[in-house]
This record gives sequence, structure tokens and C-alpha cells, in this order.
Amino acid sequence: MVGPETLSGYGIKDGMAVIVFTDGRKLKLLPEWKGDRVRCVTRAMLFEKNELVAVAGSSGFWTSGEISQQVMGQYCAFAIDIERQAYRFYRQKKIDEQTWQIKFRTFWKIAMKCQTLVLSLQSASLPVVQKTEWEGM
Repeated sequence: MVGPETLSGYGIKDGMAVIVFTDGRKLKLLPEWKGDRVRCVTRAMLFEKNELVAVAGSSGFWTSGEISQQVMGQYCAFAIDIERQAYRFYRQKKIDEQTWQIKFRTFWKIAMKCQTLVLSLQSASLPVVQKTEWEGM
């Protein structure tokens, strides 16, 4: 199960929101930017020991076989939980403005745009695609 006890860390790397879990898995959220705003999360990618095990986006879902759409939805929903908690702490002044801007704001902008993808994954409504459809993108 994905939850706070499984969180090792999170942040921004290579323009993506990245969440690292204690079991070695990583969730990467690839945003589409429009100016200073995130239009949407185009792809969520789950890695285990640096091997891609699942990818989800508006055009479909691929898995190596062990991750269902619902499980991938749990990972993405957890990203939203993290951004909401960070934003709540910022609004409560537990995170100062400078720290918010440097460490949390971009993650918040990306993760908050994951909701549509989460809903599709939770209902398992994304078409299943072949891995080759994701390669090279």
C-alpha cells in the first residue's frame, strides 16, 4: 500500500516531479507547461530499481504485468496527497515563502494537475497499449 510510511523523498528532477519510495520504486510525473503554468501531466511513470514497470497517460496505460491501473492510480493519488500537505503547511506558515518557492512550488504545480489521470486510473478506463508505443516519446 502506498502511504506516508512508504515515502523516502520527493522533489523535482529533470523537469519532472519525482517521488521516491522506501522499497526503491520511483514515480515520475512529466508535465506539459504553458508559460509558467502546468497544463497537465502528460505521463506518469513508475520505476522499480530503475526499470520501467508502468506508464500512464491520456493515450493509454502500459505495465510490465505487475501493476494494475488501480495500483498506478494509488501512486498518483499519493502525489496529490503530498502536494496538498505541502501547500497546507505553506498556508499555515510552517513553510516560509523562500523555501516554498525553491523546494515545493514546482512540485505542487505538477502534482496538482494529476487529478484527471488519477480518476482514469482508478476506474481502469485507459486503453492498454504496448510498450513500443511509449518508447521514443
